[in-house]
Amino acid sequence: MMQKVRVLVFCFFLLVWVVSFLFQLSLAVLFLLRYKFVLFYHLYLGGRMFYFMLGCVLLYMVGHLFYYG
Repeated sequence: MMQKVRVLVFCFFLLVWVVSFLFQLSLAVLFLLRYKFVLFYHLYLGGRMFYFMLGCVLLYMVGHLFYYG
């Protein structure tokens, strides 16, 4: 099951990267898309929800540092 989750997460972030590359979306919009993705898969991930959301927030912060740094 975790392999399926990893594949879904990888595909989602790959899609977000492609969209951001094509349309040059701001990082705030990308963060909102990731947040909605986390809420959508809340039931699917079960107890690992907190760690997944924490990972999304950390990815946003690192992306923000590279984008504006």
